[in-house]
Amino acid sequence: MADYLPANLRVIGDWVAARPGCFDWGPYVQATLELEGVAPVDAAAVEAREREVRAKLRGFFHGDLTADPPVPGASPASYDVVMSNYCLEAIPEADRFEERVANVVALLRPGGRLVVQFTRDMASYPVGAVDFPVLQVTEDDFLRLLPRHGFDVASIEYEVVGAEPGLDRSYASFVMLGATKA
Repeated sequence: MADYLPANLRVIGDWVAARPGCFDWGPYVQATLELEGVAPVDAAAVEAREREVRAKLRGFFHGDLTADPPVPGASPASYDVVMSNYCLEAIPEADRFEERVANVVALLRPGGRLVVQFTRDMASYPVGAVDFPVLQVTEDDFLRLLPRHGFDVASIEYEVVGAEPGLDRSYASFVMLGATKA
């Protein structure tokens, strides 16, 4: 597990250690199980998945998408799965977007799976009273870039998901994308 912010790593570390008062990921785990078609999705299923995830998270590292490698000491082509959630668009310099994507996908072994989530075509996101600029990207940016970095075009799958109606969001939709490295 890598993140740029030490505070985020502490929150995840607290959850893995099941410390009192830690963030409750239960609703997210439940939603994931529902999307996967697990039945029944009850408290026991959520607890079982949380135990499974906790057991798989074995280390916490500082990550930096602008670095090569993005995780210190990570070997190229050595991971089965690399997941990036709302990170690749978080650095607004368009001329460095492909470099950041290349840094991340270089970690995948042949046959490895990339899983990416990103806000779609959003200019900034609010944190408190501050708006942070982000790079406006769409699924087309990934469809163009991934084949240049060794991904099988036929393996690229994505879904555009609309923001929940009625909530004050700075985005209209986000994208979930998966692709397999050839």
